[in-house]
Amino acid sequence: MEEPLIRDISDTARWVAVYRARETERPDAAFRDPFARRLAGERGEQIARAMPMAEEAAWSFIARTHLFDRFILRAVEGGADLVVNLAAGLDARPKKAIRDTYARTARERRGQRLRTFSRMGVDRVEISTDRPYVPALLALFNARSRRN
Repeated sequence: MEEPLIRDISDTARWVAVYRARETERPDAAFRDPFARRLAGERGEQIARAMPMAEEAAWSFIARTHLFDRFILRAVEGGADLVVNLAAGLDARPKKAIRDTYARTARERRGQRLRTFSRMGVDRVEISTDRPYVPALLALFNARSRRN
């Protein structure tokens, strides 16, 4: 029995990565994906070569990627603080504009929260996943007990 051209969902991701790699290599590229060529690999190229009308349909993959970028950027600029792109496949492009917009918006929101908490007299404690949180919580509770 002959193996199917598309074996699993990873194969479709490799196939689409081929089109992102080709677009990246154009001097007037609509976007850049520096990892696409490696992510596509030989398997992705095999699939792209074997697909009927692969060259004729290439524009649709490029347009889809470009439009997703614009929709996601618009959502983040509009205040979205979570983006789940279930159609990303092996798209590992660093989205500098999206990251920068998200970081700026997150800083602004954090500042607004801190000012609001301060005006309201709300206690707060900052914890992080990269260090133990118990000492910070104990310090908060100790400060509260001294106040009361």
